[in-house]
Amino acid sequence: MTVLIEILILIHCIGIKQLMKALDKAAPLMKDREEDLSFVKQIVHGKDFQSLMHIHNEVKHGGTKTEEPVTKNSVAMSHIVCYHCENISGRDASELFDLLSSPLVHALLFTHDKVANKEYPAVLMNADQENVKDRRQFRHVRIERNTAEPLGATIKLNKDGFVEVSRILHRSLADRSGTLHPGDVIHTINGWTARGSDIDTVADHMQDLTGVIEILISTTHSEKPPARRNTNLVRYKTHFDYDPSKDQYLPCREAGLAFTRGTILNVLNQDDPNWWQAVHDSGSQDLRAGLIPGASLQEKLEYAKLCKQNQFNKQRKPWTIRRKRAGHHKELKYNPQTNEEYSCVDNLLYEEVVKIAPQKNRPRPIVLVGPEHEVMDLNALIEQLITEDDRRFTRPSRYYTTRTPEVLARKHQIISQGEMEQHIKDNELVEYEDDNGSYSATSVKQIKVIIEAGKTCLLTLKPQFLKVIKGNAELKPFVIYFRTPDIVHMRNTWKPHLKITEQEMRKLIQEGRDIEIKYSSFFDDLIVFTDRNAAYQHLLTTSKRLMEEYQWVPASWVKR
Repeated sequence: MTVLIEILILIHCIGIKQLMKALDKAAPLMKDREEDLSFVKQIVHGKDFQSLMHIHNEVKHGGTKTEEPVTKNSVAMSHIVCYHCENISGRDASELFDLLSSPLVHALLFTHDKVANKEYPAVLMNADQENVKDRRQFRHVRIERNTAEPLGATIKLNKDGFVEVSRILHRSLADRSGTLHPGDVIHTINGWTARGSDIDTVADHMQDLTGVIEILISTTHSEKPPARRNTNLVRYKTHFDYDPSKDQYLPCREAGLAFTRGTILNVLNQDDPNWWQAVHDSGSQDLRAGLIPGASLQEKLEYAKLCKQNQFNKQRKPWTIRRKRAGHHKELKYNPQTNEEYSCVDNLLYEEVVKIAPQKNRPRPIVLVGPEHEVMDLNALIEQLITEDDRRFTRPSRYYTTRTPEVLARKHQIISQGEMEQHIKDNELVEYEDDNGSYSATSVKQIKVIIEAGKTCLLTLKPQFLKVIKGNAELKPFVIYFRTPDIVHMRNTWKPHLKITEQEMRKLIQEGRDIEIKYSSFFDDLIVFTDRNAAYQHLLTTSKRLMEEYQWVPASWVKR
């Protein structure tokens, strides 16, 4: 072993050719050590030694031949591939998903990215005793940013006054780089010292940087591959509009995700109950996540909005949330345990949904809802559809407890008051009316008979019964809300030709607003009732679409 080490040292110093020449010249002088000389030549000419020398030369002179890695973000790429594989049927996609999900492959890709990004532990020179005991690991990380894409990391000041990464947005630039993690402390950014600056200053400084961004960070977490995220996305339908540019509570407005009522969102992360991470379910290649208010936070905000509109009594013990930013804070007061008025409204904000295939042999019932007035006669719309195509459309017969000529003419079913009360008690009705002791109602059984016959069931409901019918997973109703047009349209179009006063128009608009505030989470579609012909055409188009296209429905209908 000593001889081998000496040979390597000589080769490193003078080169292998010079060593061989020296051995040949020394041969006549080393007749008494021919065996040792032969041993050395045998080692040098051996195949294993030649391979070792080749590696040595590549390492020694390889500075001019450095190969750049194909990618520095293989972990993030594997996440994206797995996401797409889940939505593709077939053996190849399934095998690829299983391969990339393997812990060994994931660890290999994680190690590759560490080497590719040159994330080696920094050596701290002249460290005093206190730093030696410090368990923090310092390292330089590099992120290449050549576009206006946000970095995708939010920051905060920790208890020691250091700037700390509070969250990494899923599929953002920071997430794809795999170099930053929640809890990392930022010390310098391209040589600029972060400590001593407020959060806004640091965020503004990072926002303006492009090219290669070099950040000195310290961390106390172990350098293990991050746990794989669950690729089973949760999809929600939104029942309110959200504009992050107007949200004073959002930690970083640039990171917010805007949406409108009825948008389908893929929610990727709910670790923070106040701020979820989500993307639009639009099939777009832009997979970067944005922040949206969590359900609990938005409920508080909605309550505060209603209080401001003097909808409910404010004299209650408050629940307080705070947001501190740049030396000031704001408060919202809300107590869900005591605000019974708010909870009874059924104002759902996010609704978990799944997509189902159309069933042509079992059409979904269509429920029409809107303010009550003869100008917006929804029952007349139903009668028009049935008259035009009674093989496709029909409406359920009703139960009555009183015989009248109209009831008998329409062939409705007459039952006793005791039977009606039993139906109500057994939750067998989707709606009922009590007109001075004379009951009428629509039963779940009658709607099912129409569905099984392959026809589209049409019915109108009062808004307070929407919760009942939407809670029935077997019926899978599709609710259309008819909104009144604005007052200007009413004056110009309705008033000259229809029997409606200014007071009635204003009352109709207010009634519609009240319905939307309380029951909009039950709506699947919304039509502005400008005129009957337009509403009729929209109903025809909707019924056709329900027979041909995939639809989003409450997840509770499928999970039952």
